[in-house]
Amino acid sequence: MRNCLQCNKGTHRRIVKKYKDKVYNYDYADSKFCSLKCYHLYARGKPLTGYNLKRSRVCIKKAVEARKNNPEIRARWIQKMKERVGPKNARWITDRSKLINQDERNSYLYLEWSKSVRIRDKYKCRIDNSDCCGRIEVHHILSWRDYPELHYQLNNGITLCHFHHPRVKEEEKRLIPTFKELVSVSND
Repeated sequence: MRNCLQCNKGTHRRIVKKYKDKVYNYDYADSKFCSLKCYHLYARGKPLTGYNLKRSRVCIKKAVEARKNNPEIRARWIQKMKERVGPKNARWITDRSKLINQDERNSYLYLEWSKSVRIRDKYKCRIDNSDCCGRIEVHHILSWRDYPELHYQLNNGITLCHFHHPRVKEEEKRLIPTFKELVSVSND
């Protein structure tokens, strides 16, 4: 009998599974782990080594070489790239004046606004429940793009954890009244 590589318990076991009126016996006499859970815990965080690492590098090299040497594959790849740039891109903005300047989000005003919102909310997620997890983020209640006059208004910001921060536009719009109510409660 061997010991599990993760938890160091014995690994010899017999599993009987029933599936559609059939019985399957699995004998794990020479396995290295006592369960799938231990296997996944052991494998998580382990870098690719040995054969797997060599194989993945070889596969990547073969794909790159095929793209370079085969004109049909290269033409298809170039066509896909052309479909993703310019006005054909799904995120393309026709009015170029509405583009967000990323330097603006690193400005002194933005950093001060962010800090003020965090201080007001005591560096905690305003939706404080058991689901809270992740880093604290400052969220614009009314969007940065649509309401430029409210960029640095203290009442337009709310502190949320990563879990509660909306990821989709529709979800963001749906939560606006809730966020406004939470901010108005904190001001009282």
